[in-house]
Amino acid sequence: MAQFKRGDIVMSRVLAGTLLLAVAAPGLADDIKPFTSEKGRFAIAFPGKPKEHKQTVVGIENIAFAVELKNGPMYLVSYFDLPVNVSLSPDTSVKAYAGGRKGKLLSQKRLVLDEEYPGREGLVELPDGKQSRIRVYIVKQRYYQVVMDGSRDAVASRAADAFFDSFKLTK
Repeated sequence: MAQFKRGDIVMSRVLAGTLLLAVAAPGLADDIKPFTSEKGRFAIAFPGKPKEHKQTVVGIENIAFAVELKNGPMYLVSYFDLPVNVSLSPDTSVKAYAGGRKGKLLSQKRLVLDEEYPGREGLVELPDGKQSRIRVYIVKQRYYQVVMDGSRDAVASRAADAFFDSFKLTK
């Protein structure tokens, strides 16, 4: 059983709150659109134009960009800056995310972004039978989540791989 420190409990609230931001209006996106967040310092290829959502949870501003396809998957990238006195590991992040979504963590694997920053990918079975695939990266004090919710086939597809693999840091 994982042991959570006080900071982990606070961060699990922030992580769970991220998906509450993704109330993107359903729409049929027919092509991939490059997207760059100057403030977020990242770029990614979304299947449509993302909508920005902001939420503050326990004093931490979380900014998310999401695309929800009509009758299809939801794609999301979010970021927030961790307070200086809080540390968060990628492993703990994925476990907290699964708990916050009331899901079952099916698998996880270690990742490294830009040969430097720790990350983790997890696959979560959600209560509604769908799955959520998440990648988390910690870049200094900035925390990134790249998420896709959908059917088992959708989150394991080449299109999903392309979405996740398109995430890049910018300056």
